[in-house]
Amino acid sequence: MKRTMTIISATILSAALFILGFASPSSQRRSDQGFVPPGPEQDAAGAAQFVQPRIGSCTASNIGGRYGVMIQGSAPALGPLPLASVGTVVMDGGTLSGSDSLSLGGQIIPRTFTGTYTVTPDCSVSVTITVQTGTPGLVVNLKGVAVNGGQEAIFVETDPGTIITGTAKRIF
Repeated sequence: MKRTMTIISATILSAALFILGFASPSSQRRSDQGFVPPGPEQDAAGAAQFVQPRIGSCTASNIGGRYGVMIQGSAPALGPLPLASVGTVVMDGGTLSGSDSLSLGGQIIPRTFTGTYTVTPDCSVSVTITVQTGTPGLVVNLKGVAVNGGQEAIFVETDPGTIITGTAKRIF
């Protein structure tokens, strides 16, 4: 039983380190410029495999792109109701814009928004969004991390009184 738990713990830790970009140096793509956007490569058997960026390689530019975003949770400022949202966001070198459809207690509210974001070399992301239409003037602050070689991000809203989490996945 103790051996089984040790094996399970080691497997979970290995998976978490891989997801967070701590892949072995032999599986990381390198270039003279530092970061090379991730893409499929082939292993010895010819199967496509995903390559993680090097540690310390995240910037606002190289995680830029178009993402599909999903959030869920609750925000008392919008009412004591559950909420969920699905939409798209374009991130471009520190600025962003997007739209979503917010379901607030079952009422659908189409929204547009703009904002800014910063990225640290360890792939931590800070975002400030200002909603333009739907719930105009609402300012949302998020903290998160880019994972899976910049193909995804996970985040949480950091405004007091909110319990909102979300994910973003790169759109190809």
